[in-house]
Amino acid sequence: MKKVLYVDDEDVNLFIFKVSFKDVYDVVTAESAAKALEMLVNNPDIKIVITDLRMPIMDGLEFVKVAKTKFGDKLFFLLTGYGLTEEIKQLIDNQMLKNYFAKPFNKSEIITEVEKH
Repeated sequence: MKKVLYVDDEDVNLFIFKVSFKDVYDVVTAESAAKALEMLVNNPDIKIVITDLRMPIMDGLEFVKVAKTKFGDKLFFLLTGYGLTEEIKQLIDNQMLKNYFAKPFNKSEIITEVEKH
């Protein structure tokens, strides 16, 4: 079972994601970008990272930029309540992000996209 790290500053979102995907992935969660970076260091078996966009201190885009330089072998996806911005598009074009998903998330869309990569 693939190990997926989901990053979000809202406990309810972490819970919903973990419960929704428990039969598909080994889901681990982090409530901040800093905690997620620490988890990536300590869990080299994490291959997929899905992060929320809006978080305090370091948002999802900043987190992806930092994490991708340190953990280039991981696949990063963004989960956001906002549409496709120019900055998100640039990160996808530059292969830092594989794709983004809209909130509320569509479970089958996420599974299909993750399995493609």
